[in-house]
Amino acid sequence: MDVRRVLFGATNFFTFIDTFNERCTLAQRGHSKEGRAALRIVGLALLVTTDFHIPLCHHTYPGNQPDSPTFACVTEELVQRHHILATQVEDITLVFAKGNKRLSGNWEIS
Repeated sequence: MDVRRVLFGATNFFTFIDTFNERCTLAQRGHSKEGRAALRIVGLALLVTTDFHIPLCHHTYPGNQPDSPTFACVTEELVQRHHILATQVEDITLVFAKGNKRLSGNWEIS
């Protein structure tokens, strides 16, 4: 498995969880990428390999949370997962959507 180049992506999906179901805190109203504003949605972020799209890490998050803050909060988890999987890799290229460019700070995986 080649983990020198990995892809990160976040999306959301709608659910049919009842509006008055207070037990579910993950499904929330937010910007549905499918245009289903009347339904509660759940966010899903994935880190996969570029060669065979093997999932390396996933993160589910409330549907009312935008993608770019999600990327910022899972960064440490991504770095830890990389250290576990890529003991012989010196360099890595992380590819992510342009919506995450609003993030500030220096990012280094070593």
